[in-house]
Amino acid sequence: MKEYSLPRDRLSPLEFCGELVAEVSSDPLKLGARWTELRLFATQGGNFVVQSLGMSKIPGEYNRSNVSVAKTLDEAASLFVRQGKVTWLSKKMFSAIGERYPHFTPPAERIA
Repeated sequence: MKEYSLPRDRLSPLEFCGELVAEVSSDPLKLGARWTELRLFATQGGNFVVQSLGMSKIPGEYNRSNVSVAKTLDEAASLFVRQGKVTWLSKKMFSAIGERYPHFTPPAERIA
């Protein structure tokens, strides 16, 4: 297990002991001006932490960081669904989660 300190917009960082379960990026090589990164962590206490980062290289813009804590894997997975839609990046995350947790079933899909 590793100690993490995740930045959060307008809040103090979330600190916990756990492990990175899965991470995906809309631009893995970071070639574009903006991209999104999604991460899922499992905590030592049995919870799950979801991190969504909105990254930017554009001068004057800042990176966004949203962090949520979920009690179950299903609850955590539901946090990757935006406005009732499963995006292509969410599907990529669900696939990565499935590699770690073969029993995982993604939330009902309505493709954006």
